[in-house]
Formats: sequence, C-alpha cells, structure tokens
Amino acid sequence: MNENNKECQNINSEINDFALDIKEDSEIFLEFLSESHDHLEESENNILNIEEGSCDQELINAIFRNIHSIKGSAGFLGLTDMQRLSHELETLLDKARKGEINITKEIISLCLESIDILRTLRDNLALKVNKVLRKDNVSIAISEQAVDIQPLINNILSIMNGEPNHYSQNPEAPITSSSEETGNKSTVYKSEKEYLEISY
Repeated sequence: MNENNKECQNINSEINDFALDIKEDSEIFLEFLSESHDHLEESENNILNIEEGSCDQELINAIFRNIHSIKGSAGFLGLTDMQRLSHELETLLDKARKGEINITKEIISLCLESIDILRTLRDNLALKVNKVLRKDNVSIAISEQAVDIQPLINNILSIMNGEPNHYSQNPEAPITSSSEETGNKSTVYKSEKEYLEISY
C-alpha cells in the first residue's frame, strides 16, 4: 500500500469517530473552525490582560463563555479531547468567577497552556476537514500534532483540589490592579499557598 492510500485510510478511520460526516455537514465543521478560532483568540487576549494586572470579573466571565461555547460545540461534533479539556477548564473558570478559588500565576499559566492545546486540537481538525473537502490541492508535508491532554487535565484537577503542581516552582510577585467600576483592588497571587500566607 502506497503512502497516499495509507494516509486516506488513517483519515477515514479518524473521521468515523466524529458524530457528523464532514462532507455532508461541511458547513457545520467550517463554522465551528471559524468560531473556535475567534473564541480562542479572544480568550488568550483576555488571559494576557489578566496577567498584566487587569483582573476584573467581566474578563473572567468572557473567557468562561468562550470556553463554554467550545465545549458545547465540540461535544456536538464528537471531538472528545476538545470537549474533555474545555469542560475541565470551564469548571476551573467557573470556580474563579464564583470566588471559590483565586486567580493565581499558576492558574494563568495553566489557562494559557490549555488555550494552546485547544488551538492545536482545532488545527488538527482543520487539517482533516481540508483533506476531506480536498482544499489542499498541493501535496505538502503538514501532519497533525500529537496531543496528550491528560497531564493538563490532571494539573487542572490538582489546582481545583488544592494539591501542589508544577506551576508553583517559580515564585513571582502578585499582580495588583484596580477595578474601574468598583475601585476595589484585585490581586493575582502566584499560588494558593501565597494567598493563604498573605491572608493569615
């Protein structure tokens, strides 16, 4: 079997895992690719704004809504890894917006890494869609990137459970900013441990 046949066989086996057919429901897949790109870009920008000190409730809510939308659409399309990771990230963000956990340096790093992984999963899907719809007429050496979401999910769960994780290795000063609407200061701590030490 030549390389082209092997490639087609691999693509077809992966496509069978989807809840919908790419050819028959191409508009749905293309719309998801467009919307998820925008959601991820906006979320990354908002996370970076928080990292720079603009930690307000609306930014957290906006990130939560974007990730919630990705989770719902990914579940509908049968994109299991994307749905699982976005679900755990959504849960973490929900706790943050409800004040159950504090936005720390480690949480910011974890959110940015999650966005990167979700973007890779989205790009992998785009490659599948392009191949099925024959948008790539020129043979080029572009292949899907291998992604293991479990370590990232484990880190998210560790933070939510208050367990130590590798994002606590390099201490940094907390970021403090003032909310324009309330005048109250919001502090981003490097870890839950620092929050407890400062608070008590």
